[in-house]
Amino acid sequence: MILCIDFGSTSFKAALYTPSLEVAGKGEAYLTYTTFGKHVELEVGQAKECLCLAVSRAFADASATPSQVTAVAVTSQAQTFTLQTTDGKFAVPFISWQDGRARPLATAMGADSQFKGFEEHCSFHQPLGGMMLCLLKQVLTDLPIYRDARVIPLPSFFIEELTGHSVLDQNLAAMTGLYSLKRQAWNEPYLEWCGISEQQLPTVCPSHKPAGATRSGNLLQLSAGIPVFSAGNDQTAGAYAAGLEESGGILITLGSAQVAYQWLPEQPVPLPGTVWGIFPGRGFYRMMADSLGGNLITRAVRQMGLEGFPEFFKLAQHGMRADCKLPAVEVTSDAIAWKDASASDELKAAAVVDFLCDRMAGFVRQLRTDSEPLFLTDGGGARNAVWRDCLAKKLGIELQLKTAAPDFGAARLVHDDYKR
Repeated sequence: MILCIDFGSTSFKAALYTPSLEVAGKGEAYLTYTTFGKHVELEVGQAKECLCLAVSRAFADASATPSQVTAVAVTSQAQTFTLQTTDGKFAVPFISWQDGRARPLATAMGADSQFKGFEEHCSFHQPLGGMMLCLLKQVLTDLPIYRDARVIPLPSFFIEELTGHSVLDQNLAAMTGLYSLKRQAWNEPYLEWCGISEQQLPTVCPSHKPAGATRSGNLLQLSAGIPVFSAGNDQTAGAYAAGLEESGGILITLGSAQVAYQWLPEQPVPLPGTVWGIFPGRGFYRMMADSLGGNLITRAVRQMGLEGFPEFFKLAQHGMRADCKLPAVEVTSDAIAWKDASASDELKAAAVVDFLCDRMAGFVRQLRTDSEPLFLTDGGGARNAVWRDCLAKKLGIELQLKTAAPDFGAARLVHDDYKR
């Protein structure tokens, strides 16, 4: 069986797949962060416990044992990292991409001539406060005593727990700001700016090749010698699940964020507002992400005093059917404002869906070339007909559903490697 692990920001998920890519069992465990001021951190021990719990639940669900696993594949958030000193101790907890301590630094970097052409190296067009490059610089400025510590991204930490070697795939490395897509190596000028060397960072490997093999006595009690793959970020793993490199086109997702993800055969020109990088196996990807996805619906549910997503989407469905003009929506950093405050809850909910679909349609129009096919993931917000129908109407095209679960994409990557 193939053990697939998704290191998400809210939870760690584990899934067991048969050699024919059928789900045998799944497990999940939620994370608890420590927050104080602008800091958002995750204790290393808690992360290990969370992984072990998610995996044990997957084994229980599948009525399986670790000895039945023949390969491991992980997909992950990109930025979260810790520092380990030469004596093996962890200098800091995992610092989350949600941590805000480096935001002023990231803003200042945007005006620094040293970072001209940043978008040619990094998946992101400009330095961001939650990027590893910026967070690492800030942490080492605040705690210079740890300048010689190893820098260990979250997925690399667990790959090392399994294999004995710290490894990160190209897809994830390019999102950190420390790696150069142009040079296909850690970006020496940016490392010098941070005050670290390449030796303090993980080895970089392709996303479609094993990062190593399990060692004896590993964290998950898996057999020694089985391959471990690093399958890129979760959006890429989802796109690989959908077979986007075979069908072409754009994959649309409504999760906590709205994402339009495009596979391309040639390297794209980096554009403001887009994220780009290497796709596993062949080609490249480009995507646009909107934090006002499910996060905005959660805010609407709270403001409107609703019980949850099901009630929201039920109201929105009725609001779309009504022969009424939807109230305009304005979004601030902490609230939603409807231009017609007296509008019914049905119309308010429908207006939020319409607002989100307008934004997504704009993303698709910016990315799409010629008559590329458009696909919806078969999970998340796409399960709700009101969102699907609204978006299809705005785009003027029927949207096909695709299976795009990140854990399935990780399993398919292992399966395809075996075929090769």
